[in-house]
Amino acid sequence: MTLRKSLTALATSIAAVATLGTPAAARVLDPDVAEDALEIAKRIQCGVQDGETAVYHWAANVYSRAPGERDRLLFRGEGMNVRRCVQVEDPERGTGWRMVNREVMFYLSPKTGEVLDTWTNPWTGETVEVMQIHNDPVNGRPNFPRAAAGTPYSIDSLG
Repeated sequence: MTLRKSLTALATSIAAVATLGTPAAARVLDPDVAEDALEIAKRIQCGVQDGETAVYHWAANVYSRAPGERDRLLFRGEGMNVRRCVQVEDPERGTGWRMVNREVMFYLSPKTGEVLDTWTNPWTGETVEVMQIHNDPVNGRPNFPRAAAGTPYSIDSLG
């Protein structure tokens, strides 16, 4: 299966289950206010509307790094992460959000760009099966305006 077919199938599945939300009312967010900083972080990760699906895509090159050798291109990679932020409640910490998501990444031939089923190790000559990456789930911990210790959420606390 080609990468394009794989990503198209995934995107079609996502589109089939995604729902459209009502546009959020425009307002100025203050990053120095815990609730607004939390909202800014949510929008960076998932967009404006709760429950709306966000899709991230990446492409990369995967190199070897061995002492005494030049870096060697082993594969190309292409992936997608599909995520959604959902509202969560905590009686002491307030209303927050949690990110739920899954992702895939395909290892591709550096010459043809096709999805690799097998790969030949350039050092040993051994041909091995390639295991594509299917991370389900890749969920984050809930975020709230106040930490468990009571300190306010801030943009600096991302990460």
